[in-house]
Amino acid sequence: MPMNPNSQLSLPTFPWHATLVVILLTVGFLSIGESLAQSGGTFPGEPFNGLQIDYSISGASLGAPVDEEGFTWSRRLDGKLTGGKLVVSGMVRASSGWGATVVVSLSADGAEPVEYTTRKFPEHGLFPDPMAQPFNVSIDIPKGARNASFSIDLTGDYNAGTRSVVVSGNLAGAGGGSGAGADAGTNAGTGPLRKDFPIEWDVIIGPIAGGLLAGGALAGLAAILSGLGSGNKGGESEDEELPDPNRVVRYILNPSTDHLILLPGDSAPLDISVWAITAGGQRQLAGDAGIDLSLREESFEVVPDRGQGMLRCQVRAADAPSVFTDELVVVASGPGAGTVEAKIALGIKPKLQLIVELESFDP
Repeated sequence: MPMNPNSQLSLPTFPWHATLVVILLTVGFLSIGESLAQSGGTFPGEPFNGLQIDYSISGASLGAPVDEEGFTWSRRLDGKLTGGKLVVSGMVRASSGWGATVVVSLSADGAEPVEYTTRKFPEHGLFPDPMAQPFNVSIDIPKGARNASFSIDLTGDYNAGTRSVVVSGNLAGAGGGSGAGADAGTNAGTGPLRKDFPIEWDVIIGPIAGGLLAGGALAGLAAILSGLGSGNKGGESEDEELPDPNRVVRYILNPSTDHLILLPGDSAPLDISVWAITAGGQRQLAGDAGIDLSLREESFEVVPDRGQGMLRCQVRAADAPSVFTDELVVVASGPGAGTVEAKIALGIKPKLQLIVELESFDP
């Protein structure tokens, strides 16, 4: 069996800090509150033996994370149920070792447990063929449920054994009642609303702080909800006008940068994400949103060039480029929202070569 170059395991430690930003927006009877800053994240901040989890939790208000390190790195996020459906989504990544397995488990008082499992064990290990697996798992919360829980368990297999990264939480509360006896007109996700409600797009370049605290996403959401809340007529009550807080009302196309400058033959990473924003103010990875990338010239290459939810690409410049500029066109599509386009400027910086000729001189 060939030796795996990534078989040496380490247990590094990383400094951790968090800044909690709370914005309270009230429109009619709808609040966007403390869950904004705590609904999602990346753990650990740097991959542990190649393992890392991007996660988003909707249908719950979460407290501050509690992290522990060891052979298993764990993050615990306890909190309260806030809706009739608990949704856990995101992406797991594994880039070293022989393979990896992810198990996403959800349970709720009075409901059948839900579990999603997938694994990847390429012939030559994960270093040449890494795992990047999106997930979106949900469970209906019965009316009056007293508790629920979730767990995202990512385990890698190495020559020296296994290592794991886990994000989990326990959620207390009375439940949101989307199960038996709930109003079918406020179904979560892509279900029907009491009123027609548009799904719009934003394009935000670079990191998104606190889920919504960048660009015009929060202002745009406030404007939509304000217009909806002020449109009640006759005997209609104001909360009949408001959408289900778990309903997706906006998508965000989120490239990591708007330009890349490379030397001939060099490559650079590029991340493309699509986020879904709910009417309740939560951000989650839009695992069902399509992403397509295209180039006009042959002086650049991007791999992979399509996917769903999140793409981690490598953009490479040709060794002998025929042109030195191009645009990478990113087209994203979301269910019920049409498409949006963003362009990333690409450039190649010519290599400068200094040639020095020395001549002998005999005085």
